[in-house]
Amino acid sequence: VYDLAFPSPVKSDIEANNTVYAQYFVPARAAKCPAVIVLDILQGNQMIARGEAMWLAQNGVAALVVVLPHYNERRAPGGKEKFLSTDIVRTMDGIRQGVLDCRVAAAWLAQRPEVDADKLGMVGTSLGSFLSALTTANEPRIK
Repeated sequence: VYDLAFPSPVKSDIEANNTVYAQYFVPARAAKCPAVIVLDILQGNQMIARGEAMWLAQNGVAALVVVLPHYNERRAPGGKEKFLSTDIVRTMDGIRQGVLDCRVAAAWLAQRPEVDADKLGMVGTSLGSFLSALTTANEPRIK
């Protein structure tokens, strides 16, 4: 398991939110493998997503758990902003940012030497499934 951080292609007014954090779970086998982006539930502590990623890696699929905007390290210290809120503009900006962050993650996965770039996918639970569907609809690398 490797920690990864990269700049978000979207710059928000919250500096902490402008860096995307992820964990990359790599299978033990040496051959090229499929890979998926894994997104968490609304609660967002990454427990479900990391469990799914660990299972995937143990079964030969590389998995990249991406932290969505305004979660965990992407929330300003003491900040109360959330991915989903009654502030519709901020929510829509977060959704757009999350999709674009995942598209960058897909491009990164496609370049990995251990990954078969023709076998990229996404999986998400709850909120993660919503963002997975939006990303998949807009990212041709993801099958």
